[in-house]
Amino acid sequence: MIPGSERRLHQRVECNGTATILVRQDAPRCEAKILDLSFGGCLLELAKPIELTAETKVELTFTVNYEPFRVYAEVRSVRPDNKVGFQFHELSPRTRRRVKELIADLGGEGSVKDTYEVRPLV
Repeated sequence: MIPGSERRLHQRVECNGTATILVRQDAPRCEAKILDLSFGGCLLELAKPIELTAETKVELTFTVNYEPFRVYAEVRSVRPDNKVGFQFHELSPRTRRRVKELIADLGGEGSVKDTYEVRPLV
């Protein structure tokens, strides 16, 4: 078996922020802590357990420097410690650029800069 870090297409960087998860339009939003972030996805720690299974499609909302942006993602892994891995899908060119800039500013992809403040969308 190939370890997870060797299967990854994109470098993951530690991130200290929050995100909001929306599973369905009629479901309540769930808050989560961002543990790490990459150009291809993220690992979140849920504030409270919700029922998620692999391949569930969700909408994630991040706010970076008070600017919200949304990404569509798919659940890739669900761990018993309330940690969930997501893979991003269908990023718009603008969102791709913003995610790439955020990763670079967090010290990934060969660049070390100041950390963005990541806050939940209110």
